[in-house]
Amino acid sequence: MEQRRILGILSRYIILLIFALGNLKLIYIIFTPLTIYPVYWILSLIYDDVLLVQQNSLILSSIEIELVAACIAGSAYYLLFFLNLSTPMRKRQRILSLIFLISSFLIVNIIRIVSFSIFYAESLNVERIHVFFWYLVSTFLVVFIWFSSVKLFSVESLPVYTDLSFIMKSILPGKTKPKVFKLKNT
Repeated sequence: MEQRRILGILSRYIILLIFALGNLKLIYIIFTPLTIYPVYWILSLIYDDVLLVQQNSLILSSIEIELVAACIAGSAYYLLFFLNLSTPMRKRQRILSLIFLISSFLIVNIIRIVSFSIFYAESLNVERIHVFFWYLVSTFLVVFIWFSSVKLFSVESLPVYTDLSFIMKSILPGKTKPKVFKLKNT
């Protein structure tokens, strides 16, 4: 049982390492079209003159809107993916949590991009709002989505810490074992 759990821990962290070593390229390959096409579709419902140019640009009311990598927010997806895989969970719990994390962030990100595109097309000064969202709201959003997942799926472990605690307990079986911290739902 212990060896199986250690192998599970190693496999989760190897997957995380593979994603990180790819410089998040796979995340952008997946989430760029999943973000841009819904944004294009929603804006097309609102405006008659929306064009999709290349794979990352829209023309809206004669204004080009380029969705750069930061708009797609690959790092946020990776952080949510990291939190999910670095936390011990049952298989079903992990899959449902991951689906919730990714779909929640994708939906909110699409709404954010559509909103800023509309503000920009309507000649509203969005620079300050954009910077505010970029530096503050986006961080809180990722944290909020993670804690929502923890609550919704009754996650009782901490990312990284619970795994390290278990490994230390396994390596030092005869010595004082570190206490494994688990969150309790109230």
